[in-house]
Amino acid sequence: MVVMPSKIEANVKLLTFLKKVDEEPSFSLETFDERLIFQKKIYLLQSYGLDLGFKFGSYIRGPYSSSLTRNGFDLLEKIDTIKMDSILKIEIKNTEKKQINYLKNLLKELPENKSYWLELISSLHFLLNRAYPKIDTWMEAKKRLHLWKPKRFKKEDIKQAKKLMKKHNLISI
Repeated sequence: MVVMPSKIEANVKLLTFLKKVDEEPSFSLETFDERLIFQKKIYLLQSYGLDLGFKFGSYIRGPYSSSLTRNGFDLLEKIDTIKMDSILKIEIKNTEKKQINYLKNLLKELPENKSYWLELISSLHFLLNRAYPKIDTWMEAKKRLHLWKPKRFKKEDIKQAKKLMKKHNLISI
């Protein structure tokens, strides 16, 4: 029998991983950019293999999970009741540390507008890994990106995103 973690346990785990990625003392979803960054960070963490149980579909601004949004707002409601010692008790496996570090290193290299870059990178990753019909080439991914989001991203930014994605183990093409 599989034992599902309680919502509080799931929120503690989510907050633990977010704190390890960001090392920022606060967690907020007040602005659209904060919510977009939250979604893309979790999408990319899961893309690195850290399964937090969220399913993502394509949406206007890239991969999106409605259950993650609900969990995020639930987490904000309960954040004061989550004790720091709960976070410290969460055991992070070596493989999870590695996955967290992949994302941390990517985030350190992103240019100023993090929400733009996370949207671009996660959208390209989503197209290359989850699109139907399947995409086999970078050229096809770029073409689909332009169909999905016309005039949203500059050509030179897409080229830079490819370099970042290769360097940080998100693509191999």
